[in-house]
Amino acid sequence: MLRLTPPGHMKIEQAQNFEFCFGGAEANTAVLLARLGLKSAFVTKLPDNPIGRACLNKLRENQVETKHIIMDNSNKARLGIYFCEQGTSQRPSRVFYDRRNSCFALMGAEDAPHWESVLKTASWLHFTGITPALDEGPRISLKEACQTARRLKIPVSCDLNYRASLWDGVSARETMEEYMPFVSLLIANCGSAKDVFNIGGGVDAPPDAQNTLRIARTISEKYNIPRVAMTMRTVKSASRNLWQGFYLDNGSAYFSREYEMEIIERVGGGDCFSAGLIFGLSKGWNGEKCVQFAAAASCLKHSVPGDFPILDMEEIERLADYENMLINR
Repeated sequence: MLRLTPPGHMKIEQAQNFEFCFGGAEANTAVLLARLGLKSAFVTKLPDNPIGRACLNKLRENQVETKHIIMDNSNKARLGIYFCEQGTSQRPSRVFYDRRNSCFALMGAEDAPHWESVLKTASWLHFTGITPALDEGPRISLKEACQTARRLKIPVSCDLNYRASLWDGVSARETMEEYMPFVSLLIANCGSAKDVFNIGGGVDAPPDAQNTLRIARTISEKYNIPRVAMTMRTVKSASRNLWQGFYLDNGSAYFSREYEMEIIERVGGGDCFSAGLIFGLSKGWNGEKCVQFAAAASCLKHSVPGDFPILDMEEIERLADYENMLINR
C-alpha cells in the first residue's frame, strides 16, 4: 500500500503536504524477515505504473523477493492508499483507508498466483486477516494458498489483524474460521480475539497475564491450533505505552519482559512481532527465546518512522539481552 502521513503530528485537515512511504501488514513482515537474513518473498498484485514500480523497488531494496508479484498494466489499475494521522499525548493515532478497487482487491482467478509454483521451495506461509477482508478474489486465492501449503506440509501462520473499517465482526468470524484448520500459529491481541472470535473481553479487558493465557488457551482448544501468540498493550497515552509479548506452544506458556515505550511510530509493531516469532521458530529456538526476540523486535519498531521495519539482528538481540536472561541459544 501507499501510505500518506501529515508532517509531524498534524491532522489531515491541517496538512499542506504529506510524507509518503510504502507498507502493509504482510509486506512489513516480509521486510523484517529478509533484513534478518531469511529468504523472504512477497506475493501481491501491483499496478504497472510509476507508483507500483516504486513500491516494487522499495521491497527489493530491503532484500524481499518480488518475482511472484503480478504487475497489472491496465489503465484503471491502482495501488491501495491509506492516510495515517500520528497521535500524541491524549490524541490517538487514526487511519483512513482508500483501497477500494485496488488491483489486488480486484484480482480474479485468471490472474491469481499459481500457488504450487510459488510455494514449491517455501518453508513457511504467512498471511493476515486484512487480505480476506478486501474482496472475494483475495479470499479465494488465499484459501488455495493454504490448501497448497498443507499439501506441501508447509506451516502456516496468521495474524488476525482485524480492521473494523474493512468488515464487521460477523463477516470476519465466518471467513476467518474457514482458514483456521490450516493454521499452526495464530497471532492476535485481546481486541482482535473478541472482534473476530468473540473470545475474551476485548480492548476493555485488562491486558494481564492470566486473562491473556485464558484467551490463548481457549483459541487453541476451540480451533485446534498448537501455537497462539498475543501482544499486550497498556495505553498510558498515545505516545507512551507498556508492551509485552505472550506465546503458547503446545500448552507451554511464555511471557516476554514488559517494555515501557515512548512511541514514534505505532504502525508495524504487530507485524514485527509476527516476523520475530517466525524467525525464531524457523531457527529452532525454544519458546522463551522466540517470544523475547519477537517482543524486542516489536518494541524497537515503535521507534522507527514509516511502515517498513528498518531494523537489524544486532539491535534486536541487544534489546532482548538473552545472556542476562539465561536463555540458551
